[in-house]
Order: sequence, then C-alpha cells, then structure tokens
Amino acid sequence: MTGVVLIGWNSMSASKLAVAISASMTFSNLGVMVVQMQVDLQSRMTSYDRIRFYSLNLPQEVKRSNINPIDPPQDWPSKGQIQFDNVTFRYRSGLPFVLKNVSFDLLGGEKIGVCGRTGAGKSSLLFALFRLVELDPKLQPKMIDLATGFLVENDKTEDPNKGRVLIDGIDISKVDLSRVRRSIAIIPQDPTLFTGTIRYNLDLAGKCGDNDIWKVLGMVEMREIVASLPLGLDTQVAEGGSNFSAGQRQLICFGRAILNNCRIVVMDEATASVDVETDAKIQRTIREQFVEQTVFVIAHRLNTIMNSDRIMVMADGNVSEIDTPENLKQNPKSALNALIQSLSHDEEQ
Repeated sequence: MTGVVLIGWNSMSASKLAVAISASMTFSNLGVMVVQMQVDLQSRMTSYDRIRFYSLNLPQEVKRSNINPIDPPQDWPSKGQIQFDNVTFRYRSGLPFVLKNVSFDLLGGEKIGVCGRTGAGKSSLLFALFRLVELDPKLQPKMIDLATGFLVENDKTEDPNKGRVLIDGIDISKVDLSRVRRSIAIIPQDPTLFTGTIRYNLDLAGKCGDNDIWKVLGMVEMREIVASLPLGLDTQVAEGGSNFSAGQRQLICFGRAILNNCRIVVMDEATASVDVETDAKIQRTIREQFVEQTVFVIAHRLNTIMNSDRIMVMADGNVSEIDTPENLKQNPKSALNALIQSLSHDEEQ
C-alpha cells in the first residue's frame, strides 16, 4: 500500500491519496500487532512445554515391590501393630540420614507419644510409615532437577536407605501403596478441609449415614455448632475451611478419623496451634474414642503425651529412649527429664 502511494501519488486524487495513507498506517499497526501476538504466544508456549514435560517425565511412586508382593486380608490391619526394623533413610541423595537404625515395636491398641528437639527426626518417622520415602532402593523413584529438567543420578558411593516397616507383621513395601495409606488415619498440625459440604469433609467415601455423622459430631463436641448452621451438614466449607476456627477445623478432622475407623491413628503435633480449651477436648476425644486404636502422637506440648502408655524420645535421628512416662520421670538422668528442663528453661527466657 505504501508502494502504491509512492508510485502513483501524481495521478491520484487527494481523497484517494488520503485513503491510501490511512490504510497503509492501519496495515502497519496490524503487522506490529501480529508480531507482538506471536511473541506472546511463544512466551506462553514455553510454560506449556514445561508443564507438559513434567506431566510426562515426572517420576512416579512405585505401588509396591515386585518381589513377593502381598495382598493382605480385607480387615488388615486388624490389630494395629507397628514395627520399625532398623530403619535408616535420607530424603534424597546428597543429604544426611534423618533416621539412623531406628527400631521399635508398638502393640495393637497402644498409645505412644513421640517427643524430641526440633530436627530430632520425629516427623521423619511418618515419612517411613506412609512410604513418602521408600526404604527399599528398588522402589525409590528417580529424582529430577527442577531447574534443568534432567534426571539426577544418585551417588552410588552413598549408603542406601534400608530397613523395614511392618504393620501386623506385614512388610508395607510389599503392599499396594494406596492400601497402606488408606489403612492409617492422620491428623496433621494444619487441619485440612476440602471444598464441599461438612458431610463430605467428614465422610469422604460417602459410606456413612447422617445418623452416624451426627453421632461423631457429638463425640468431638461439634454437634451443636453444626446444628446451629442454617444448612447443617449441607453447609459449604469455604476454601481451606476459612469459615471455621482453627480449633473447629481440627475437631472436624478428628471426626473424620473416627468415621474412617482405622486401627492406626497418627497425630503430627495436632494440638500445637489450638487453644487450651480445644486441646482439652482433643485429649478427651483421644481417651474416649480411640480406646482400641493404636495412637501414634508426635507432640509439641509434652503435657499432651504424659498419659500415653509409653513415650519415645528422639535425638539426632535415633531413638534415645522408650519407656512408660512413670519410669522415665523417675529417672533423673532420662532424656525426657532433660528435655523437660530444657524446654522449661527456654520458656523462662
């Protein structure tokens, strides 16, 4: 169009010349817009390529060992026995071991409290129990460098993860991963509520009737609060459970654990962020509703585990001691007494 204007301007009328100049400017702007859109598309496609790469190449968890896999009975675990057998692992290659030769046995229905300083390895026990980190090197997924997208080779000179975790005498590495995780109820420090109704948050599988749900709400002292809501069990839970207090969210998580009726219940510092009144409700719920369950409590407040059958003190990735609260408190040289004195000193300062 610009060429037409330059070549034929002598023979063109003023009106045609004006139209030609206007059209050439519009075409120029259109060309700039096309180039800009192409650049934006290429920029956005880079993000798409990265997402597609990770969706196709991200290492996946291995469901279970191919060597002598086990399909446990339908009611497994029926006793709730837990055994850690020489468990040693690191989170990934290049990092130090977080658990070192950890061994202990829990009887079915036993309540055990786990305590220790920050970094002692308390929560790392759950990584082994839920198979978030595999102890069998053959089951460990390959690691990938998120910056480059390339696979990271493990250092073959490092000592590998080792040990076993058994539930009711069965090595959990030989059981389907989803089956293992379904068999254990966990109540974390930060309670997790999902977008949906209160009914859905309590009964994710949809297997329980309303009567059972109301009964459980009464057990965790949430019945009156839910009943006062206009829609009751059909009340929608806001994102992250923001329409409930931290204590109420935690009590709903306890109700979910009761409805699941798992033989093993794990609490990872579940009372660390709640007030004293809610803490008392939770302790009462544990004593009254988890009578037959094996309860594994990782404690932030030592007073919350003093009624446990046994207390295990962790230190530097090792089991420092494990015994009844009475025996440990009576021993002036016990690690528990040292921890109590240390925490008391920190609070005074």
